[in-house]
Amino acid sequence: MYLLFLKRKIGFLELKQLLGLTPGNLDHHLRKLEEIGLVRNRRMISWRPLVVVEITSSGTEIFREYICRLKGLLEKIPEKLLTEQNE
Repeated sequence: MYLLFLKRKIGFLELKQLLGLTPGNLDHHLRKLEEIGLVRNRRMISWRPLVVVEITSSGTEIFREYICRLKGLLEKIPEKLLTEQNE
């Protein structure tokens, strides 16, 4: 989701390579995200068939809210816990 949030759309093969997933594994994850409306796949025909994965407007908004909540949680971590050495 983070890559799609940054790029908005990306080719299936590039996404597979960046994530280090098998085609079947990536397809499974994308189908789950597509079922809940966060991404969509589009087949494009150029000099060869190409599948492009796009984040939906709903996916963008939900991921933005997630990042804001995560940022708020991380800001609550006491600085002491981040600088102490484990002995």
